[in-house]
Amino acid sequence: MNTYKIDKKEIEGMNITETGYKVLHYDLKGNYGDFRYGDVDENICGNIYKVDGDINLCNWGLHSSKDPANVFNFYEPLGYNRYFKVNSYGDILHNDEKTVASVIEFVDEYNLMEFLEIIKEYPRSNGVNKSNGVSWSNGVSWSNGVNKSNGINWSDGVNKSNGVNKSNGVNKSYGINWSDGINWSDGVSESNGVSESNGVNKSNGINWSYGVNKSNGVNKSYGINWSNGVNKSNGINWSNGVNKSYGINWSYGVNKSNGVSRSNGVSWSDGVSESYGVSGCKSIKQCIFCYDIECVKHHIFNKQVSQNRFEEVYNAIMNYQFVPYYTNIYDLKGNLEWYRVNLPLLFEYDKKQAWSKMPREMIDYIIGLQEFDKDIFYDITGIKV
Repeated sequence: MNTYKIDKKEIEGMNITETGYKVLHYDLKGNYGDFRYGDVDENICGNIYKVDGDINLCNWGLHSSKDPANVFNFYEPLGYNRYFKVNSYGDILHNDEKTVASVIEFVDEYNLMEFLEIIKEYPRSNGVNKSNGVSWSNGVSWSNGVNKSNGINWSDGVNKSNGVNKSNGVNKSYGINWSDGINWSDGVSESNGVSESNGVNKSNGINWSYGVNKSNGVNKSYGINWSNGVNKSNGINWSNGVNKSYGINWSYGVNKSNGVSRSNGVSWSDGVSESYGVSGCKSIKQCIFCYDIECVKHHIFNKQVSQNRFEEVYNAIMNYQFVPYYTNIYDLKGNLEWYRVNLPLLFEYDKKQAWSKMPREMIDYIIGLQEFDKDIFYDITGIKV
């Protein structure tokens, strides 16, 4: 039995049997089988598909749900899934949760938040209208002020939490206790043990992070993924693109490093502050393109310089506004909201990829420095000059 795309003329004269809603994974596959309705990112609205053979609920056919809320019985409410309005043609079979047809047409596509609005506005007679996707949630007690929050699913043990407002897509999260003021935070998924944390505001795309406890003031931080054991940490603010790193403040493009403050382009280093382009270093401050050194200050390419020389070179480099990112998080994000970022496609860059977009004029400036060392430059960036 096969599924295939057909031309619109093949449904001429057929009536729409039912209008419903359908979800597909980001790669336009369903839950079963290898059939894809198109390529990743392809617009399939207007396309019509047909199956051969006899349709059967759960076993064979083109499935959808008349009530859009029912799609979440089969697909998680993830920002990177694809959400569609569809028309079914010809004979259908259905139960309370789903419909199966031999022919469906994709009519419109929605992002997750648009789809949640459709769910809220869908007319129901059981008093569920305008209730926002709060399902499979156990032990929700002593929680006040949970307002305008959509898609809070499969979440257990949310206790004594106040002021959880305008937060979307909080899924598969356990043990969120005694936490106040979690506002305007989207896409917090598959995170366990977030307890006694206050003031986690305007932070999006914090996924697959465990053991974030007793942490306050984590504000305006994006793309912090796969970081575990961040406990009793305060003031992790304005940090972007931080991957597998701990205790980061006011820093960008940091990879597998701990205790980094006001620094850019730091990898495999600990205790680095006010520096640029360092690797394999420990306890250094105000250093530029330093490699495998520790306990130093005012160095350029591992050479001692004056504070005035450091500031001259540092300010010149900052004017190029280049930061090496060690993941593709910003390529995935583009102009999307963070809760829509397709995190399964997130991967790490090696050092050469991370530094590959350095402007040519910046490279020429660095090569022209009297302190320049081509071997150190290669060890840090992977770029041969």
